[in-house]
Amino acid sequence: MILQFLQIFLTDALTFMSLLRNSLIKSAYLATFAVISQICFLHHALVLMAHRVRLHLRHEVHRY
Repeated sequence: MILQFLQIFLTDALTFMSLLRNSLIKSAYLATFAVISQICFLHHALVLMAHRVRLHLRHEVHRY
């Protein structure tokens, strides 16, 4: 009876640790994805701003 209880307890503990590890990995993946997305959006904003500045300066450089 005690061995059966110990087996059930250890099985539940292993299941819990496995689920906890998977959720931590998933949350770390989502956090990394969020940071990468923000960096990409910042990069796109800088590229668009540089393009707009070039279009604006083109008229001053070529005088038309």
